[in-house]
Amino acid sequence: MRRRALHVQIEHRYGSFEHFYHFLVGFLVPLVKFLYVDGGANQWDEVLVRSCGPMDQILDELRSPILRALPRAEHKALASQFPDDRRVILRGLDFPDDYDAAAFRAVSAAVKALLADRVADEAERRDFFRGSSWPYVLLVERMPAPPFYGSDESEMKTAGAERRSIGNHRALESWLAREFGSCLNVTLEDATLARQVALFSAADVIVAQHGAALGNLIWARPGTYVVEICPRRGSGDEATEAVANWVESGNPMGRLALCMDQRYARVGQSGLHGDADLRELETIIRRDLREAVRAR
Repeated sequence: MRRRALHVQIEHRYGSFEHFYHFLVGFLVPLVKFLYVDGGANQWDEVLVRSCGPMDQILDELRSPILRALPRAEHKALASQFPDDRRVILRGLDFPDDYDAAAFRAVSAAVKALLADRVADEAERRDFFRGSSWPYVLLVERMPAPPFYGSDESEMKTAGAERRSIGNHRALESWLAREFGSCLNVTLEDATLARQVALFSAADVIVAQHGAALGNLIWARPGTYVVEICPRRGSGDEATEAVANWVESGNPMGRLALCMDQRYARVGQSGLHGDADLRELETIIRRDLREAVRAR
């Protein structure tokens, strides 16, 4: 019997699916919703999607027997060969105006079910929240991007610490450890999806610079306290101003946290690679943490 194949195209407004945030919220969320929430996986023998470069390894973690990632050009060329009843176009959810809280929650539950054994294994690792008392504090450190993002294969060049970093990251880590008793500092460039789900779903306090890692808020629990570190306006640097304007006008991560019923605060830094304002962080965290403790 001839295999029934479905051609899936996922559209979004900006960015590249080869970068983690746009892949996670713009590509993986609508795909998992279609396959595992809405039942699409039960109707087809093969589901064809475009390759997302390094993110294909995350697709592989789903261990779907029907999911197949094709090279971008091949996937695009095949679209015209499929009749309308064997093609579907899904909408990416990575633009803040397109955020869908119900979809995020449904996909979060579906992914946690699919990866349950591997997420549990990650929680048993020695470098998890061992020896910590409440609250569990997670700090994300940006690292240099894999070589792919400097190659001709990449749709959009540069990623990771080449784009943004925290100049006083070690001081930030030390301050959080003193304030809370412990702090788990992690890098995610090589982390599996299961590890990221495990980390973000267990954390009580998440501190990260504006960027891809905060897409993982879809795994975090309601009430989680999120601190986003962002460059301020007024630096005079064009790239810094562009990021600061986008964060202050669109507030993508703040709106994502709101979708997931999480607490959110923003702390400034002096530039894309400048120091985080630890005094501002101290004021915000100590004020809000007292409220969180009273509410617990």
